[in-house]
Amino acid sequence: MTRDWARAGAEVKLAYEALGLGSGEFADMAGISRSTLLRLETGKGVPTIKTLTGTERAIGWPMGTLRAIADGADAPEPTDTRVLTITRPPGLDDPGVLDRLPEEIRQELEAGDIYGVDVATIGRNASGARVVTIALFDRANATPEELKELRDQWQEHRKLLRHPPADG
Repeated sequence: MTRDWARAGAEVKLAYEALGLGSGEFADMAGISRSTLLRLETGKGVPTIKTLTGTERAIGWPMGTLRAIADGADAPEPTDTRVLTITRPPGLDDPGVLDRLPEEIRQELEAGDIYGVDVATIGRNASGARVVTIALFDRANATPEELKELRDQWQEHRKLLRHPPADG
């Protein structure tokens, strides 16, 4: 089965336009050039991993969404990633979940409103357990620009966690 990248690209354009973004602003948010965005929108070639992940992140889609759309799946609604929304991590209402978390994380989760949660999988430890870092965004009085700056800083930290610089 051949992936329909033109279909996926058309959905990207619909998504960023639905968010009120122009192509230049969206390309900047996705970390891709305007010419790369145009190639994606028109289905010219197969997008790189960087293009796929940057585009999905900027639209607020989970990783793998563009491939799924190119394979025929419906596009989900876009999420405005310029402003973090109030969320509660899934599963926190399940009995015993909070009891299994470290005290410091439990206190943060119980302290009040959470305006965003992001989890970066770093890898697996020797026993095969997943190793993650959790970032909580809780700046209730922050402006959208400050929240975006916090999110951008987290993305940079996330890159370093996943791909630490080699010791030299």
